Amino acid sequence: MGTALDFASLGFVVTLNGGHGLGAAIAVALLA
Repeated sequence: MGTALDFASLGFVVTLNGGHGLGAAIAVALLA
């Protein structure tokens, strides 16, 4: 679970950095 949360956090950071599409794709892929 810790690893999954780390990836989710990474995707969130990417989204904040301007990669909205990429961040959203990562978040959806992890939540799916």
